[in-house]
Amino acid sequence: MSTATLVRTHHGAKTRARETYETDPQVETLYRGDLAGAIAAARSLPAPQRASARIETDEHFYGPDLFDTMTAESVPLADYDLIDGSNIVRLEKGALELLRGHRQMMPPASILNDQIEVITVILRHKKTIQDVEELDGKRLIRITAADIEAA
Repeated sequence: MSTATLVRTHHGAKTRARETYETDPQVETLYRGDLAGAIAAARSLPAPQRASARIETDEHFYGPDLFDTMTAESVPLADYDLIDGSNIVRLEKGALELLRGHRQMMPPASILNDQIEVITVILRHKKTIQDVEELDGKRLIRITAADIEAA
């Protein structure tokens, strides 16, 4: 099992905390140990501190939006919106689940990074055939489980 580190970054720290957590004054280590302990520590943070915190493991980063729902065994998924210029790209939960496969600890941003080629192909196709909706003055492009299966 990998070590989990709960850190808070201050004023524009851009490096991974585990690479510099002992020497970078912009990174404050709040907990180091197992993932369950890091999650418990993150959940106990006051809101202002929580907003600038993240949990890091060797494999992934987990931001404050996941602290209340993740467990040491899995990260639950929900629809994930990305802004692409005047477009909103909505990766629906089912699509994310298919792209993630059996990697239950992979958060949405990591799934996106890991599967960017598949998502890009689907997105280009949907833009070409004008498979878009309007939402709050922006174009909404949905990527569904059916799109992933067809890709």
